Amino acid sequence: MSFGDFFSPAARLESIRRQLISGQILYLYCDFTIPDPKNKYLVLASTEPRLLFLVINSDQRELVRSNPRWQQAQVSISTVDYQFLDHESWIDCTDVQELSQEEVESQLGRDMSRIKGQLSHDTLAAVIDAVAESPGLINREKRWILVALHIALARLDLAE
Repeated sequence: MSFGDFFSPAARLESIRRQLISGQILYLYCDFTIPDPKNKYLVLASTEPRLLFLVINSDQRELVRSNPRWQQAQVSISTVDYQFLDHESWIDCTDVQELSQEEVESQLGRDMSRIKGQLSHDTLAAVIDAVAESPGLINREKRWILVALHIALARLDLAE
């Protein structure tokens, strides 16, 4: 349970929408996982023209481990920096997942503790580099994500 769970439904939705920004880490139920749907940590990579997410994995797929080019599109994320993680993990920048705003808002509306926080400046910069060189993303997705993440990075720079 989080502080936001005590808000009225309208205030909760307003708070959720303010926090749906690129670089935000969310813990969401995902029906795209194989073999079974489950909760996953995701990085909100872009909000326009739709919500695109990078998946955080606890292990790298065999294809990624065996290919140096795909390996470069993985960003390590540490339990030291992100204490909600149970173990060292990887942000996979070779693929994006699209989720509807309605579904994301619904899940977060039921449990705002699923909002885990922003990527750090250094991690965000590494994700930008990995996305730019990613062999798995199509150019249109790369442009959307890179614009959004550069804005997020500039926002962090201004906050410092």
